[in-house]
Amino acid sequence: MAQARALAMICAHAGIAVRDWMLTSWILEDRAGGALIVETLPEVWEGVARLSGRPIDPLDDAFIAHMEAGTAGTR
Repeated sequence: MAQARALAMICAHAGIAVRDWMLTSWILEDRAGGALIVETLPEVWEGVARLSGRPIDPLDDAFIAHMEAGTAGTR
């Protein structure tokens, strides 16, 4: 569950919704209705880049602020 929550926060920053599918895969969905089914975390990152048009940059200041805001109060 913790992995799914973290993954959802990460993907949300790129405008992508993610949900578990039958405990074996992930479904990625963009706001325009595009969707991908992926099986591994590396495929999640590739899918987010494909659907959003840009890769996730973990060193981006906006990304860091997004993640810190999402984890505030859970520490």
